[in-house]
Amino acid sequence: MFFISAVDWSPKRSTRETVIGPQTRLLVPIQKVLLSEISKSTNREESASLNRRDLVRGFLDLGLGSEDVVLVHSSYRSLGDVEGGPQTVVDALLEIIGHKGTLVVPTFTLSFCEQYNREGNGYFDLDNTPSEMGILTETVRKMPGAKRSLHPIHSFAVYGRFTDEITSLGDRSSFGAGSGLAKLHELDAKIMVIGLRYTNSMTFFRYIEQMVGTEYRYIKEFSGSIIVRGAMTQGKYTMNVRDLDRNVVTDNEPMGRILEEMGLVRVKKIGQSSVRLVLSTRDIYRVVTRELENNPKLFYPTATG
Repeated sequence: MFFISAVDWSPKRSTRETVIGPQTRLLVPIQKVLLSEISKSTNREESASLNRRDLVRGFLDLGLGSEDVVLVHSSYRSLGDVEGGPQTVVDALLEIIGHKGTLVVPTFTLSFCEQYNREGNGYFDLDNTPSEMGILTETVRKMPGAKRSLHPIHSFAVYGRFTDEITSLGDRSSFGAGSGLAKLHELDAKIMVIGLRYTNSMTFFRYIEQMVGTEYRYIKEFSGSIIVRGAMTQGKYTMNVRDLDRNVVTDNEPMGRILEEMGLVRVKKIGQSSVRLVLSTRDIYRVVTRELENNPKLFYPTATG
């Protein structure tokens, strides 16, 4: 076996010399040094800035393609340093899906519910209330040509071919049969999750829960002031909420693992982020519906009944 010796420091002498024989003073296996160099190289790659090409290549490898409809949940920071900032990520997505594709991001404002619970009246301005779902969603919301759906709790910003079909629904239910999520199901959208756990992202599961029915959620109405193009009206909207009196806390992770094991979700590291792509909302609707029927406690393990 070959070894590398650590020798006395000298500015005129290499700090590492390959030695075979009795002259060796301190032996360090060469494999250990090689592993150290590989680790340093990997760390350099992970810390390097991502550019548009890197992102396009990564998203393509996951399975995103031309003409796709894709809903993107995201933690922009999870990617690490990105040359050009959030717009670079958006541009990479749009480059892949093309002008016949559709980019959808959640621009949810759960503060409407908090304000209603606190004051009896929420407030939502379609054009000016910012998204509470991160900088990538705000980037899309503010893009020329993008539109936002009119729902004070679960709105979506949409850019592309099906913009009008998704944003003009007018349904007042967050997760019901006429909601934006229902439309994405109809269009067989893909769902990308950048750097988030399933529990902090997959709102599509909430839509399936409402369609199937669960005993730990119920329909609650929220009302408030809705401003559209400067005109104010009063509106009432509904959401299938957790029963907080029972301290209900749901967990999406077990279902996420099932979908990954079935090959319905692909996972890839892009930059410093773990990125997932749900390949078909129709497929996961079918699978999750079946799993919920077999195990009503799937998302809420302490549920009764």
